[in-house]
Amino acid sequence: MPRLPRMRGPWATAWAVVASPWTPWALGLWVAAGAALGLVSEPGQHPASGLVLQLPAALLVFALVARDLGASTARLRWAALYAAGLATALVGGWLAGGEAGMAEVGGARPTESYTRTIAGRSAAAHLGAQLGATLSADGAALTLAMKEHHVGEAVLPLDGVREAHIGRWALHLVDVAPGDEPAYARLKLTPRGGGDPIERAVRTGSGAALEDGTQIAVLRLSPDFGRALGPAAQIQVDWEGGSATAWHFVDSPDLDARVGAAPWAIELVEVATEPRLVLGVRRDGPIGVALAGFGVMIAALLGLVFAGRREGRS
Repeated sequence: MPRLPRMRGPWATAWAVVASPWTPWALGLWVAAGAALGLVSEPGQHPASGLVLQLPAALLVFALVARDLGASTARLRWAALYAAGLATALVGGWLAGGEAGMAEVGGARPTESYTRTIAGRSAAAHLGAQLGATLSADGAALTLAMKEHHVGEAVLPLDGVREAHIGRWALHLVDVAPGDEPAYARLKLTPRGGGDPIERAVRTGSGAALEDGTQIAVLRLSPDFGRALGPAAQIQVDWEGGSATAWHFVDSPDLDARVGAAPWAIELVEVATEPRLVLGVRRDGPIGVALAGFGVMIAALLGLVFAGRREGRS
């Protein structure tokens, strides 16, 4: 095999580091530590999804080739096999967890995109449909749809460990953030003719039907009406024979009881925001390709060790 030209200056220093017999061991330990960390990492947060693990794995190929260059074609073949296994593992990682990023969803407005880091910069990536979430005692009910096209739905556990699979995405909970605007009004409704009061939580832009056919709709919400009167809700009441629309205030709970004309007296108990969920998003795909790549890498490393022993005995 022809000899490489002699390197000088910083190139010679870099080559000496790459070709050092200690470099493969250091890089191998780095990769092994990252793989072990991945066993306990949160879904979609495996170190192999970033340069922290991808870079030493790629450098390990060059270190093995540089160490054996000109010494053994057998060892070069094992190094090439390792490179093929690494490429397979990276492709499998992309299939099973690529396009990872973060999305915020919740409240009355669904989201159509999430944030990914591309070339060191944050960029918005489309989910392919609108993702909505509704909190409940069982978790967050997720829906992915675009107009009449319903992609899928799933219940996301709020333990931050398990994932929900919907469409081509796998999602897990990262954080629960406070809502940024009012989402619903909590109302106390008392029959004017006498009877026990009832409570309803009505989202802005939607309504609720009462037992006698009366319809309650929340048209608008304000966290501080006129920046002086406190939380308020514009409520429309439709009943048999009449309709009324008025602003109701948390700080004046008896106002409607004194001046209202609807069959039900309305007391605005709370104007509340709905928490927004911060979700980890990744491509949902099979892990088998990545595992096959790691298997080829292990086999290639074992082959390099046995090839070196055979050469040492000869």
